[in-house]
Amino acid sequence: MANSLLFHSSDTAATNYAEEGMSSKINRDTTDQSKETSEQLVASSNRLRKSERKARKFEHKVARLQLLRKKRKTERKERIRLAAALNGGSAPALPESGSSTNDNHEPRVSKLVKSGLIRDKLRSALIHGQRVCIDLGMEDLMSQKECSRLAQQLGRLYGSNRKAEQPFHIYISSVHRNGRVFQDCVRKNCGFERYFIDFVEKSVFEYFELSNIVYLSPDATEILEILESDKIYVIGGLVDETRHKNITKNQAVNFGVRSVRLPIEKFCEKSSQGGTFCQVLSINQVFEILLHVGTTGDWSEAFAKHLPKRLGFV
Repeated sequence: MANSLLFHSSDTAATNYAEEGMSSKINRDTTDQSKETSEQLVASSNRLRKSERKARKFEHKVARLQLLRKKRKTERKERIRLAAALNGGSAPALPESGSSTNDNHEPRVSKLVKSGLIRDKLRSALIHGQRVCIDLGMEDLMSQKECSRLAQQLGRLYGSNRKAEQPFHIYISSVHRNGRVFQDCVRKNCGFERYFIDFVEKSVFEYFELSNIVYLSPDATEILEILESDKIYVIGGLVDETRHKNITKNQAVNFGVRSVRLPIEKFCEKSSQGGTFCQVLSINQVFEILLHVGTTGDWSEAFAKHLPKRLGFV
């Protein structure tokens, strides 16, 4: 009897233990399911908020585009009005920096309109401007570093032409689009291929009539006095850190064209404080001097403004 009671108690304890284990498992499963359900709800809520954010972002983008279109339409009208005023000879002057448009009763011109006017000016220069050509036919004489410096100088040259009141008609000859100089220009100057410049694959001596070419060289014996509108003034596209003499002069002599140098010694004096007194200038410095003379006709002023101080000319 005692043994049977003992077995019965053991069975009951085992049954209770099994039931507790089953209950614990069920509770764990229920907890896991509730957690999964909660995570799904959170994920669903996040997705909803993300979609709402995307919708709001799209709405803001559409609104900004609408405002931009409206602004551009207004600026186009303003540009047309200014162009009409320019053609009629009664164009209002652009407001100076720091001046109030209300005080001067002058219209405020946006950067977009100003850029459009500059583009129109450069397009006109391609037809009526003084012709200046940069000769890239000496690329083989330069190192990679010198080609890179030449590309930077061409960027500065174009920037000066954009700012000029009377920009020049710029040519670049002996252009090789796979060459080192051209590739450096594209890499260093944003939008270089879209510049208002005539890119010519032929040599300057093949593209223009030889009788119209005037080649600038610091080694030339003849001095440039005035700019003639029917001539093409050629600047050698050469950065020569080793200073080989007579390269550009020999180019002109070999093709039988006229070579000249800038009249620095005629209009400048050597400073008592000393200097290098070197007349070899970068292509953008030569161009800026020609540009200034083409606008004002004043060599002294051009040299005073554009010659580097280290040269010692005053």
